Amino acid sequence: ADSMKNVDGTDDDFLLDVDPKVRERIEHSSHRLHVNTAVRTHMIDNLVRKAIEKKPNLVVVNLGCGLCHRFTRVDNGKINWYDVDFKELVKFKSKYLKKYISTERYQLMYTNIIEVQDWAPKLFNRHPDRPFLFIAEGAFNHLTETQLKYMFLTLTNMFPNSELMTRGVSELVFNSIKAQRDKEGAGFISKQYRSVSNLDIRSVLPVKPKYQLHKYDPRIQLIGQHFDC
Repeated sequence: ADSMKNVDGTDDDFLLDVDPKVRERIEHSSHRLHVNTAVRTHMIDNLVRKAIEKKPNLVVVNLGCGLCHRFTRVDNGKINWYDVDFKELVKFKSKYLKKYISTERYQLMYTNIIEVQDWAPKLFNRHPDRPFLFIAEGAFNHLTETQLKYMFLTLTNMFPNSELMTRGVSELVFNSIKAQRDKEGAGFISKQYRSVSNLDIRSVLPVKPKYQLHKYDPRIQLIGQHFDC
């Protein structure tokens, strides 16, 4: 989810409006997680705005969207936006998002993102001549390299001119997070990610540095790297 505060310190109206139990879980997550989330959210918002400026009719697919509501901050009145996540999350989110978004250009889609062969063709068939941007801010944290590679190759074949933004970390940061998780076990989930601690999430780690995603296929090119800390 987005932080309860925007990067400028103002309140995030949507998250203040959600179910009190979820709001409490977000509020009691670690301060470091809040700060990192706010900074990363601001950075990705700006990157998405730039992508939309270059391609005003972009189709944006936010994989593993959680409670993220980036569409409300970057919409140019022309893009189509799909927030994709598990059914339970999508049903919960839809109850609160209706008062903030009232356009058919925004849609919630529930699916398991690993089953890319099921959901990707549906999106392509809806917008066969449009440019695509995929965002995976945290969704790839829970996938194996085999699953990542399959997803990348499937998207490359189906959307050859698309772009993808995802989150990765340095080897140093990755090893630090892994050591903390290995030490605390299940406690790491409940302490750092209280908003999802009731879900069956066994591994919360950023994309491994050794996963050279752009080397899966010569058609995949690394076009930029940005650092939030």
